[in-house]
Amino acid sequence: DENFYYLTDLEGPFEGCFAMIDRNKVQVAVSKLDYESARKQGIKKPRLITKRSEKIETIKSYANTGKIGVVADKLSYSSGKKLESLRLKLVDLSSCFEECRLIKDKGELKRIRTAVDASKKAIEKSVSGMTNENNLASKIEGAIRSDGCSLAFPTICAADKNSALPHYATGFKKINDMVLIDFGARFKGYRADITRC
Repeated sequence: DENFYYLTDLEGPFEGCFAMIDRNKVQVAVSKLDYESARKQGIKKPRLITKRSEKIETIKSYANTGKIGVVADKLSYSSGKKLESLRLKLVDLSSCFEECRLIKDKGELKRIRTAVDASKKAIEKSVSGMTNENNLASKIEGAIRSDGCSLAFPTICAADKNSALPHYATGFKKINDMVLIDFGARFKGYRADITRC
């Protein structure tokens, strides 16, 4: 869930982890697998969860008002049922997160600009000498990574007739007349999305 990364400023993947927020702080709970990664990324004291039962007990200990905020459209049915079994009232915070994330601070704008700049540089470096779809996609992706970013989503390079297919899976078709390219860089949770023909 992107809201987890937004709140914690962590770079994923973090599986089975969650953030608990109150007025004063954000507490991150992580599995043993992700504990060191969270610490290396600046979480001083992540809460270590080693058993499933600890996850529910941790949430219960944090929910001293009898209510717990969740991002309902990201919450699995089984997790929702487990929380309800604790007699906690679930409050959907989805719209709150959407509103908060609409307004960007200077740091967020800088991250977006970094992703956009890396994407622009990648296309400029990659278009010369393109032979086929896969070759071009590999060049773009390599340039993005060499600029310190990751991929925002799988790169699409669709040559000639393939360019009419919106979510084409990049293949090995030779590039003759034209190519549609849909790609983007991701930097610290913020993405660029560029389409060129």
